[in-house]
Amino acid sequence: MSECIFFLAAVLFSVHPWPMFQKDLGHTGSTDVNGPAGSSLLWKFSLGSTTSSSPVVAENGTVYIGTNSGYIIAVKPDGSESWRFNTGAPVNAAPAIFTSGDVCAGTSAGELVVVNSAGAEKGRFKASGQFAASSSPIVDGTSIYIASDSNLYCINASTAKQQWLFRTSGSVDASPAKSTNYIYITTWWPGPNYIHSVSSSGSGFWQKEMGGGKSSPTYANQVIYAGSNDSYLYAYNTSGGIAFKKLLGGRITASPAVAPDGRILVGAWDSTFYCLDSKGDILWKFSTKGIIESSAAVDASGTAYFGCADSTVYAVSASGDEKWRYKTGHRIISSPALGADGTLYIGCWDQNLYAIGPGGGLAEDAEPCINTNDFRIEILNGACMKVSFSGRNGFWKTIRLVDVSGRTLISEDINSTDEMYVKLPRSKGVFFVVAENGRETNAKKLVLL
Repeated sequence: MSECIFFLAAVLFSVHPWPMFQKDLGHTGSTDVNGPAGSSLLWKFSLGSTTSSSPVVAENGTVYIGTNSGYIIAVKPDGSESWRFNTGAPVNAAPAIFTSGDVCAGTSAGELVVVNSAGAEKGRFKASGQFAASSSPIVDGTSIYIASDSNLYCINASTAKQQWLFRTSGSVDASPAKSTNYIYITTWWPGPNYIHSVSSSGSGFWQKEMGGGKSSPTYANQVIYAGSNDSYLYAYNTSGGIAFKKLLGGRITASPAVAPDGRILVGAWDSTFYCLDSKGDILWKFSTKGIIESSAAVDASGTAYFGCADSTVYAVSASGDEKWRYKTGHRIISSPALGADGTLYIGCWDQNLYAIGPGGGLAEDAEPCINTNDFRIEILNGACMKVSFSGRNGFWKTIRLVDVSGRTLISEDINSTDEMYVKLPRSKGVFFVVAENGRETNAKKLVLL
């Protein structure tokens, strides 16, 4: 049935800011940090291939993403490549990160591949069929869960041996979600289609017929949510009873996100992004110009971020108002991830990984500019930072170095209109250099490795 040819020594937990698809085991897509306030591009990294994979973010800020050409790519926080590993088959879904820094991902060849933090292969688990194109692995304690063809696999994270296999009612093209004791998975072909609740020992608990589809289920607040090809958003309680069934305007292939206040956010193929309350009533709708397959990320303020087939990344406030948009070069299937500092990462069909963040360099469709009240930073010998100012003389009055929690580490008055030197802390990590004058603020991201 399966072949085990490696040993896994690490397990996954919440030390990473966004370690798996939709951030957590329940796929809530919700985080306690604030995302970018504007559409400033920090950097754009060329993947060398189209991608439908979603990025994940490690504790040290490294971003991992799969490509349709078969690579797992590690990108440093500054946008430079750390490594790329050729799995031999397309990696169409999000990887998952272990506490050790190891990364695992499913491939269309039916293998679960594990790579260490340096980009070297640790081994592979061979399933009985192909891993579904949209199935991302999740890891809870000593167990890895991933879907393949019509099966849900549970793999021991310490021995890499199959613990159990649950046969579903049809093909699976979604990622499993997990509560404390149960795993949830949806099927979509050939029908009839079901959502399954499976115990942690591999026994079927309940199954309910639904429209089927590629929407990965979401577990939050004792409720399981799933979109469907029949345009309904389904909500079930943990006993399998229907909590609500809401007809939206189009097919739903994105995974619903759940905000901290219980609101459900999901896009559909009618080019509309929906916000519903916990009873299934629509609170507001936001219109785009393309189908939405990207699952939303929701920040601490309730702002939702998602990609769209109209080649745009959107940020929509908790009240349904557009905060900003960023135009990419092609359609977006990838779902965004938010780093610990609020930087947004998302893949695109134009073969790029985008980083949009606080204090970014270029606004949407902008060209590099250093002639209007801007500043540049340069690291000298790893111990000192040179800050060069341009634009109106004396425009900026104070320079601060701030960590990701917002704590000011260094604050100095600007005595020179051209440049100044600031001693750097010995600690490593992500920081922000903030220039202020009492009325305006400009910030730039600084990564110390």
